[in-house]
Amino acid sequence: MRHGALLLAILALIALPFVLAPGPLAAQDGGFEEDGGNQDGQDGQDGQDGQDGQDGQDPEKPAEEKPDEKLPPAEPPPPTVAEFEEQMKTADEAGKVKLLEAMARSKEEEAVKSVAKFMADRSLAVKCAAIATVGMLKDKSFYSKLNAMVKAEEKEPKALAAVVKAIGEYGDPKSSKLLVDIAKKWIYKDSEVAAAAAYGLGKIPARASVEELIKLLDLTAPRSGGQSGTNVSSETRDLLAKSKPGIINALQELTGWDFRDAPAWMRFWKMEEKTWKPGHKDMDLATLQVWKDPGYGFSIEKPAKEWFFDRSEKAYRFILKVQVPEAGVQAQIYLMCYENTTGLTAAQKADEYMESYRKTWRDIRKDSVVEDDKYRVGKEKGCMHTFAGIDTYGSIARMKNIFVTMGSTMFILCSWQRSGVSEEIVAQLEKALASFKLFE
Repeated sequence: MRHGALLLAILALIALPFVLAPGPLAAQDGGFEEDGGNQDGQDGQDGQDGQDGQDGQDPEKPAEEKPDEKLPPAEPPPPTVAEFEEQMKTADEAGKVKLLEAMARSKEEEAVKSVAKFMADRSLAVKCAAIATVGMLKDKSFYSKLNAMVKAEEKEPKALAAVVKAIGEYGDPKSSKLLVDIAKKWIYKDSEVAAAAAYGLGKIPARASVEELIKLLDLTAPRSGGQSGTNVSSETRDLLAKSKPGIINALQELTGWDFRDAPAWMRFWKMEEKTWKPGHKDMDLATLQVWKDPGYGFSIEKPAKEWFFDRSEKAYRFILKVQVPEAGVQAQIYLMCYENTTGLTAAQKADEYMESYRKTWRDIRKDSVVEDDKYRVGKEKGCMHTFAGIDTYGSIARMKNIFVTMGSTMFILCSWQRSGVSEEIVAQLEKALASFKLFE
């Protein structure tokens, strides 16, 4: 009996910590902590018009605890020239490409000569990797050789794209004309070559680079009676569209702005051309009282001192965010821009937008779309769209959206707030919305 009692006592001691451990409800006593990265499907994934930005994470489930994240290991040093040459003798195609890419970080003077031996390799992948590495090493003695290769590689667009991008890596203003000529010629033939030429222009900080890139961008959206004045086949239209991201990236590299279509860049350049200087224009968003957008032609005021502008979330297709710190993600304004590829009117876009929310929100009410002359651009009226409901986090929320079409661009101003936000903040939100103006 004594042994049995002793055994029961030991078992009780072992079980004690589990009995006293807090359960799921105790762990959640502090309330649900919302993720400030995505607000109820407003931002959305790129290409989904702000629909359901949850990234696969169920908001009803608490986030899983992650182990302490360690910094990634430092990148290994590139092989020495001797090691590179020895390893290239036995490496397969993929191994050779990796070795060539690693040599782009080499500091040895002889590295470029060893790499350049493979610029005529039978393997296209190896050849392109060698050309790219020579460009990144920026050895002046190979600059003229790369220029001479342009004509020789015209029969192989992939190799030509590598050569053109390698030339661009030097950022030499003398190559501007060559890059522009290549871009204009190949934009109708091969998007990779055209994008490589645009990349090179983006490395040359000059007004001429910005001007030529905007002209190229305008060619990527030909339409009947449109700015480019050309009618093209659907195949050519698709080819031109593939060149567009590379051209926009080059313009972003030069200016720091992120407009998504040629008309916006043209408006920007009309305002900035005379005073523009190479380098990004730094703006103190914390002290800025009125945002005037030179590309999309709108202005909006901060409704109070504590509100601030933000443009940091590059992953989302929005131009600007206005929010108040103490409200956190409870009250915000987003100014978003989408390419209006389907040619919808503002009212039609509002209806389409609403359908996305019907899939993610519950008990939607006060749904209304009203056209308004205040948001007119050209012949078309913009519209105001309002609704309320239970959002994806289970909170009561109100949304007010302004839809405006500007040529091939759809502009959406989203005002959003959850229940519990003070009346003062709601009033400030309305004040900011009322300050929104379009200018041409």
